[in-house]
Amino acid sequence: MSLVRAPRHLQEFPKIGRMVPEFSDENIRELIYGWYRIIYQIRVDDCFVVAIVHGRRDLLRLLNHDHFIEM
Repeated sequence: MSLVRAPRHLQEFPKIGRMVPEFSDENIRELIYGWYRIIYQIRVDDCFVVAIVHGRRDLLRLLNHDHFIEM
């Protein structure tokens, strides 16, 4: 499986990923693939990948929460 293919199961199993610890929102989740965090948001019946970040990067320093995820 590749990094691009990793999120394909989200359509059937949107809550397969864990909640992102930096955000207190159960609709913002992540899949871990190798060294990368695939961060996605669940909206109604769809999932949207919003970021792919190397696991060693500080997510909160990279992104401002207000601009990162649109509600």
